[in-house]
Amino acid sequence: FVFCFFSSRRRDTSSDRDWSSDVCSSDLEAGLGVNAGHDLNQKNLENFCRRVPGVLEVSIGHALVSEALEQGWETTIRNYVVILQQAGA
Repeated sequence: FVFCFFSSRRRDTSSDRDWSSDVCSSDLEAGLGVNAGHDLNQKNLENFCRRVPGVLEVSIGHALVSEALEQGWETTIRNYVVILQQAGA
């Protein structure tokens, strides 16, 4: 889903968004948690978290390390915290 939604090879993903939001809503109603997969980074994380409700955990390890090489650890982590706060996550 994330690759299709955030890929540089954009396509109509409205059905993906509707499907994932529906699934996440059903998961939450059933008492399950929602975790997000790879390909999330500072550019797309806020949008993803706003569109997919109830995300408990995101896998940002690869992006965090590569972004920290350019921005430094402290700045990168602070940026992610702000992004998640702005998304209401």
